[in-house]
Amino acid sequence: AYECNQREIGKVRYGLIEGPSRRNQSELRARTEGNKIVLFKNNTCQIGSVVPVKIETADAFTLHGELAE
Repeated sequence: AYECNQREIGKVRYGLIEGPSRRNQSELRARTEGNKIVLFKNNTCQIGSVVPVKIETADAFTLHGELAE
């Protein structure tokens, strides 16, 4: 899983925003079209919207990114 997620770094994935991160309320949690969880900081996006997220880092279970332009 770790190696698979590492290949996602640098790519832009579209994610459906599910809500805030469980561990950090300042981050949002989205699910990508590949059913992976991606966390990113943003205060303007609404739950239920689909947004592009650029993947910056990854661990075995979660992708971490930023809202793509």
